[in-house]
Amino acid sequence: MQRSPDERFWSGLAHLGYLLGGMGLLIAFVIYFVQRERSYFVANHARQAIGFQLAVMVSRWLLAILGLGSFGLLRPVFPGRFGLALIAFAFYVALAVLAVVAAVNAFRGRHYRYPLIGDWIPEE
Repeated sequence: MQRSPDERFWSGLAHLGYLLGGMGLLIAFVIYFVQRERSYFVANHARQAIGFQLAVMVSRWLLAILGLGSFGLLRPVFPGRFGLALIAFAFYVALAVLAVVAAVNAFRGRHYRYPLIGDWIPEE
């Protein structure tokens, strides 16, 4: 099925919002609530983006709890902050790549599900 340029734009924007930090979740929610009645395609991409960004938020909190401070649980594994910072950097780069891949698929008019969490997010 051919998707309109507007549908592809809003779907891609829902995913690219991740690159804007905390505003990305708000952008995805707004796109979902505005477009959910108009386009199943846009609503599905926005739901995927929301689920992805919520999962990232929880994982960031867990990484902060496990690694920061003198009582961090990963402190014995990575003495010094360099090892943990390297892991965090690789983690954030991988997440940004996933968001861009999702956006490219949306801009091309294709459905996309994020690895690991995509199947947890229901389709309407």
